[in-house]
Amino acid sequence: FTSTFFDVVDTSIGGFSNCPECFEGTGRLWILDSARNVARRAAEATWFQPGSQIFKDSFNRYVNDTRSLYGTKFYDKSAMVHVEGQYSWDFVKWLDIITGASYRIYMPSSRGTILNDTIGNKLRIHEVGAYLQATKRLFNDNFKIIGSIRVDKNTNFKAQVSPRGSLVYTLKVPKLENTFRFSVSSAFRTPTLQDLYLYLDLGRIFLIGNLNGYDNFYTRESVLNYYNTPGTAEEKSNMNILKPITIAPLTPERSLSFDFGYRAEINKKVFIDISGYYTRYKNFIGFQRVVRTKSGNATGTLEEQQQAEDNIIAEGDSIPDAENPYYKVYQMWVNSPEPVPAWGVAASVQYYVGKGITPYVNYTYSDLDDSNLKNNDYAILSGFNTPKHKINVGISGHRVWKGLGFNANFKWVTSYQWQSPFADGTVPSFHTLDLQVSYEIEKAYSTVRIGGSNIYNNWHIEAVGSPRLGAMYYVTWTFDFVNFGKKPGATTNK
Repeated sequence: FTSTFFDVVDTSIGGFSNCPECFEGTGRLWILDSARNVARRAAEATWFQPGSQIFKDSFNRYVNDTRSLYGTKFYDKSAMVHVEGQYSWDFVKWLDIITGASYRIYMPSSRGTILNDTIGNKLRIHEVGAYLQATKRLFNDNFKIIGSIRVDKNTNFKAQVSPRGSLVYTLKVPKLENTFRFSVSSAFRTPTLQDLYLYLDLGRIFLIGNLNGYDNFYTRESVLNYYNTPGTAEEKSNMNILKPITIAPLTPERSLSFDFGYRAEINKKVFIDISGYYTRYKNFIGFQRVVRTKSGNATGTLEEQQQAEDNIIAEGDSIPDAENPYYKVYQMWVNSPEPVPAWGVAASVQYYVGKGITPYVNYTYSDLDDSNLKNNDYAILSGFNTPKHKINVGISGHRVWKGLGFNANFKWVTSYQWQSPFADGTVPSFHTLDLQVSYEIEKAYSTVRIGGSNIYNNWHIEAVGSPRLGAMYYVTWTFDFVNFGKKPGATTNK
């Protein structure tokens, strides 16, 4: 409306600047009223009224078009089959042994609307894994040594081995029970189907998987630098501003973690739990934005550089316009060549005051150092998307009076950076309050709950580009089929 209004002012009525008398008296009112009427008619001409035939035709056309630039429909008939089993052995009396195995097959089917499973490119990915865990108990079960190893094989990658070792020691003294935990583990993360096979053109950016690697790309940072550097195309060429880049095929991410924890139970009333971790990632999986010429040749010729200067649409750190006729912006998942560390701490305190009432507070700190993901030539986005600080303060009650129970929880998180294939930005700090009241009716084997999340309706977002979240209120009735017919008070499972 604003754009149309000023177009009308400048063309249909001659413009305010050339009509000083229009700002005085009835002239001002007349010209404003005329501009509004013309702008309204222009808007109505392109606004389809709900229920009209043109609205229905347009709606059906868009929701049934599977082309990402023209419609909104995704075709998805994907399937997955998963089988797993576990067995506990007792042939060694002094050692607890558990073994298990699993098999999974992914059968994606998007007909090229999400993944690159176009005609003739049928995707089938198999995963098989097996593990063994052994536990040795000492000192009347107060000290446990736990060791495990797992082997996994994916169709696209060689076998991955991930061992783990843990120590758990419990020290009991009068009115105090202390438990200390420590573990060292090696783990891996196999790239997902989207990481490997995504093929989705969003217009300004093209999201693609990275199974086999790519070449003939420019780094996004060098293209932006080229655009913002003054000078002719020949002068820029001599400065070698544009940086070609080759993208290596994606490989599994590996991590080495150290975890420690302490739990105290004081007089069966106070419960304290503190834990922390430090993780070092190798081949960290993030995503990178790169630029390719429409010719597919990242050679930085004078002609292409001149086209870049004239046609890349960029402001500050924004992404160049993918719709210009010379360049396309791509985003794909890549491995970091440098290690990436992460760490965190969690602490909670609960106090049982009696009559089923327990107030509590917990705090979580999480952080990741992404400095190794950035250098002068390129940047890898971590997609960490986690607030550094989270606090929960609450109180719960179970059977505080007959079958009456309740739960209240206040949550507060700090603002945090959000990075995703669809949007980047800052998620502002927010807080919510959840409440629930419940009543157990033993004779009816039922529990009725009334409650709400974010009950004071604090509209907020938890991801950039997502809709705002408000309050949700609910009433539920749960019937205990397992114990139906048993004598009240003798139930074994809820």
